[in-house]
Amino acid sequence: VKLLGGPETAGVGFALGMERLVLLHQQSDAAKVDYSSLDIYLIAVGEQAQKQSYLIAEQIRNEVEQVSVIAHCGADSFKSQFKKADKSGARIALILGDDEMAQQNISVKYLREELPQENISQVDLIKYLQQLRRSK
Repeated sequence: VKLLGGPETAGVGFALGMERLVLLHQQSDAAKVDYSSLDIYLIAVGEQAQKQSYLIAEQIRNEVEQVSVIAHCGADSFKSQFKKADKSGARIALILGDDEMAQQNISVKYLREELPQENISQVDLIKYLQQLRRSK
């Protein structure tokens, strides 16, 4: 502030090479993800379910090849999250709420196909998704 003609004032500064970050992002695999072909949208209702959904999303990304997953962030209502899942173009919505948490299940809702909703054990989810991926 003193350099600009004002009184001597303590301050904190921060600099970030934004252009460098943009260039690194463009060169990374993250820039090549095609979100128009989203496979799974994870819906979570409740604080504990939301925390668990992030872990499930990461596990799916690590263990199921060539699958794109988005875990909803925020405390939106179930209805709002479901609308966002549908608008995302995702093929499947995975639903995790209080009932599913208590039973250690996750609901699988097909958004683009006329198939019944299923409840899958969280332990068996990865195997289920891997088999689904192979049959695609």
